[in-house]
Amino acid sequence: MAGLVSNSKKRAMPTFPAPDTSLQPYFGAAHSYAARSYLPGFNGGTAGRTIMIQKNNTNGHVRQYNIDGVEITDGVWNGGMTVAEGAGSASANNWVGFWMDNADSMLYMLASNNSTNPDTLYLSKVNEAGTVTAIGNAQLAQASHDNMYHTSYGTQGKFRRLGGDGSGNFSIYNSYGAGGTAAHGAPYRGVDIQINASNGALSYSNIMPATFGDPYYLVGITLGPTDNNIIGGFSNYSSPVSDGPYGGIANTSNGKALYQAYMGSFHTNGVLHGSAVPDPVRWRGKYVFTGAGQAFGSQIFDENAIHTWLDQVAEYYGLL
Repeated sequence: MAGLVSNSKKRAMPTFPAPDTSLQPYFGAAHSYAARSYLPGFNGGTAGRTIMIQKNNTNGHVRQYNIDGVEITDGVWNGGMTVAEGAGSASANNWVGFWMDNADSMLYMLASNNSTNPDTLYLSKVNEAGTVTAIGNAQLAQASHDNMYHTSYGTQGKFRRLGGDGSGNFSIYNSYGAGGTAAHGAPYRGVDIQINASNGALSYSNIMPATFGDPYYLVGITLGPTDNNIIGGFSNYSSPVSDGPYGGIANTSNGKALYQAYMGSFHTNGVLHGSAVPDPVRWRGKYVFTGAGQAFGSQIFDENAIHTWLDQVAEYYGLL
């Protein structure tokens, strides 16, 4: 817990990190378009390119543009990559999550078929040239974990790689279940769904330890886990919006948690601001906040800096 101090809640709310512009310039980097996320292109690829993901659509086409805003037509990028094309299966019908890997220079994708019961998850990857590799698919163990979408920021965490860029299996949190493969209900310890990077096989474990129990599921768990096992994020705004966001925060080691915690505001501690809840995607070692509304100011922040801030917020509230 380097850099942390004993919690007393006598100091100010921790300051939000400074923006990170190291992946700029690229088309759409100003984040001027509500409901469309313009994200930096592939590491080692053509300079200035961007990947566009729709934030107001669970199954919209994913597109690639050059610095002039001209759409790329190589491979599956021609006309935009559909869910079925990206997953390598005509059965896939919704996007669940994205991870742009800075080491592999691949966009990893998690998609679903919500016509099966429970839903079926598909793991795949695509490169800049538009070549898709379907890695594997598996049906969820529990229907309570259905209906995960990349636009969700309530009970669902963000698709992430456990070893960081270039290493390990993938994972996504779902706090709706009682624990593991159990159906939804108390004690709402949630499930960490791990996706094997080689074949798409699924395994399950609890998010929260046996020391945690609650009559309602955790919300806003889109950030982390940090090295100190803190998860949290934004789930809503105060009123007025300028007063800043709030969301859940929890310690997955000791079971301490808050359902809704005030995270500060742009005026008090520099928390990012927009017309919709800040909803991140994990992308090339950064968090890119891509809510389905108008963004104000920079939306890209270094992953380690965000995790340090989240640890400090947990300490501020006595969870760490």
